[in-house]
This record gives sequence, structure tokens and C-alpha cells, in this order.
Amino acid sequence: MPTVVRSINLECRIPPHLKFYNLTLEQTGPETFTVTGFNGRIGDPPKTQPKGTFTTLEAAEREFDKVAKSKLKGSPPYTEVAGKASQMTVVTAEKTGWLPMTPVEVPESLLETYLSNGTWFMQPKKNGHRRMIEVFQNTVTGTNKSGGMVPVSLDIVAELLEECRRYGPGRYVFDGEMIGLEYHIFDCLYWNSLNLQNEQAMVRVDKMCRINWDGLGPKKDRLVKVVPSAVSRMDKVRMLEGLRKVNAEGVIFKSAGSPYTPGDSPAQVKIKFWEEADVLVDMRPTGRHSVGMLVLNDHGDWVGVGNCTIGQATPLPEGSTVIRVKYLYYLAGLVQPSYLGPSEKPVNECRVDKLKAWTGEKEPESDEA
Repeated sequence: MPTVVRSINLECRIPPHLKFYNLTLEQTGPETFTVTGFNGRIGDPPKTQPKGTFTTLEAAEREFDKVAKSKLKGSPPYTEVAGKASQMTVVTAEKTGWLPMTPVEVPESLLETYLSNGTWFMQPKKNGHRRMIEVFQNTVTGTNKSGGMVPVSLDIVAELLEECRRYGPGRYVFDGEMIGLEYHIFDCLYWNSLNLQNEQAMVRVDKMCRINWDGLGPKKDRLVKVVPSAVSRMDKVRMLEGLRKVNAEGVIFKSAGSPYTPGDSPAQVKIKFWEEADVLVDMRPTGRHSVGMLVLNDHGDWVGVGNCTIGQATPLPEGSTVIRVKYLYYLAGLVQPSYLGPSEKPVNECRVDKLKAWTGEKEPESDEA
């Protein structure tokens, strides 16, 4: 098994960039040393960048230092994130047998209904990659939303093995999302070989909250995190207010007494915090049934904020006209834009300072598990 000799975890969060770069130096044989980079946008799976295999440690370290320096001194520069770097396992097409339970989207007009209903609890909606992770007999297996086996970083593997060993040697299965280098758990299907799929959702939440809990509160500086849950109306409102302050994507409500059933389920609903904006249609064609969107920046220049798909049955808006769109937040572009129709606003109302920007802050945690 390869031995990690050196590793470094880098991030670039200079707007509009939101990227990571992990670099490892491993001894892969008696006289072979391999340097590998893993890069991508925070929230996306890493892409592998082989940097070379060397016959001496000195040569491998020179390559490692050269690559690290190019990132730290580059434009834009990366900064080191103390702690951990991520190395990915091999991706296969094998199916694991696990499929996630997925929420049904409902309009924001129903928000008060779920806030006031004591049989539903609330969690922040995460914007990452869906991952079910099974821990059994020193093996950690990842599953994507389609049921296929996917990579799990060695750092996540190490943390989950450490945590699960505290409670027993059985099978553990978690449901959550990968966001950058972190794994956020929001459900638990197996706990020390106890099948929880037919148990009430709050029973499963109680089990998962034991991960990374040291008796006084959640452990700090861990890559495996437990998504907070709010049960009472007061705690739901408090969590909701905090999420809106950081321009979070939305919330998930779960029926407290529901079992875990794979596929779309009315026992879980998601409400997204949609925003609306006026944008100018770009004159340049996109090559698809969509339009480019423009807004004025602080210097009075028109800048692109992405493309918006128009339904096939809807005529494309003409260039240099103002349209109304809805979106989740602004991060170098509008995230998940959707066409609402023509707007009567003047072109000077299409401004970047009117957009709801992603803050880059972490979502607040509830006091209630």
C-alpha cells in the first residue's frame, strides 16, 4: 500500500475563484516515489493530475516543492489550509446496492406550514455531491446518487473508521453530501449492524449525532461533520434566520416519524430560497436554446453572469432586451437561473450590486441535534 510522505492542502477563495488543490508525495515501491495533484472547484469531485514517478525521494521532493510553489505564488495565489490533504481512491462502475432518499421540492409559500408543524424537523439544504458511505470491516465504500461506487478521500476514510470503532465493529451506512473536502452527514441507515431504515427519522438523527461528538460538543477541525437539525418552531426559525443571513440555498423538512425509503419521497421536502433579478440579454448567440445574461458592474461595464436556458416552447428573447429571471445566488454567475419572462425595468436596473451574492461563510449550526 502506498505510504504518504508529504501532502499539502491548498485553497483559493479570491472572488470569483473557489478552488482547491491537494498535492501528495507517496512512496509507491521500494525505490519509487510518486507526486500527484488533485484539483477542482470546491464542492466538485477532485480531478487527478499525475506529476511524475521518481526513483529517489530527493527528486520527488523537488517536484513536490516546485508544484506547491507554483500554486502558492501563482495568479491568483492559493493559501495553505492547515491539516489535511485529500487523495482519492480508484473510481469503478460497480453498483453498491445503496440508493438515496430524495426530497420533493415545494414552493416557499409553504414554509410557514412546515415551520409550525411539530411533526417535521428542519435541516439546512447542502449544495454538494450526494454521497452514501458504508463503513464495514475496515473498508469504506462511497456511493453516488445513481448507486454507483465513487471515490472517498483517505482523510474521510480515516475519520469515519476512527469514529465508528468507538461504537463497535459492525456495519455503518451514512447519507450526506461531499462539499469540497468535507463530508456532511444528514442521515444514518445502519449503526453498528443495526438496520435503521425502518426506524423513525428522529431515531436515525440521534444515532448520526454521535459522530465526532466528544461529550461537550462537536469536535473541531474535522472533515466529517453532522448536519444540524431543528425540531421546535423556535429553533427552526432561529436556524432559518441564520441561513438567510449567509444566503444559503434553502432548507429540507423531514417527517420525524418516517422510515428511510429510496427514491423521491413526500416524507422529505425541500424549499429553495429563490431570488429574482433583471438582466440584459446578450446579443451574442449561445448556440443553444438559451441566452447570455449581462449586468452592469461597479465601473459601469457590462459583464456576463452566465446563460439562462429557455424552454423549447418559448421563443428566445431578443438581444439587448431586459428579462426577469430567478436564481439561488450569485457566485461568478447566477446559480440555477430560470427564465420568468420579459421585464419592464430600464437597462440601468440590471446591476451586479442588486444580486444576492454567495457569502462564502459557513452555515450556522442549531443548538438542537
